[in-house]
Amino acid sequence: MDYEKFIKIREMYGDCASWAIWQTSDQAPKAGIADLSIFDPTNRKNVISTLKTNVILVGLNISRADIGESWGNFHSANPRGTDYKLRHALLGTPLWGCYLTDILKDYEEVKSSSVEKDLRSNPNLEKLHTKNFKVEVDFVCDAAPVIFSLGNAADTILRRNFSNYYRIHKLRHYAQTSLSLEQYKIECEEIISDALKFKPEKK
Repeated sequence: MDYEKFIKIREMYGDCASWAIWQTSDQAPKAGIADLSIFDPTNRKNVISTLKTNVILVGLNISRADIGESWGNFHSANPRGTDYKLRHALLGTPLWGCYLTDILKDYEEVKSSSVEKDLRSNPNLEKLHTKNFKVEVDFVCDAAPVIFSLGNAADTILRRNFSNYYRIHKLRHYAQTSLSLEQYKIECEEIISDALKFKPEKK
């Protein structure tokens, strides 16, 4: 990722998207999760050159409107947030540093079932958001990326609208509580490995 492209993407989507890269920490699981200084071009330790656009992670919608500054999505300091689980799962995989966005923009809702209900009652809403999503992907990526959906709802919409455009793979949403932190990482690594021929490090 070069600096000029990074700035253009930030201007267009910095208030609703981000990158699958976080400040890492050996301390508490949530430590540093909301530290966005890594994206600051004036920070000599910024990560801009390591960002990727050949792979995209796609969620359904923003659950809480607490993004704040640019690239704050998926980097929430909210005590109830679970973004730290995604950080832990992706560290050391080819998805670390990839583009992160939601298919529905400016649509705050915690329950995905409520979002799906709204989409069923208003088909034009899905058409509008998927059209804008295609514009976003074309702007951010130089070629058709591999897409990983986060959760069933996002996966259903992506496959319904883009199965002829992109390779789509599904990851369990990190907000689910049925798996431990390590179990979730192992599951994600297995899916990413099958999709991208990636070999996870042996524990």
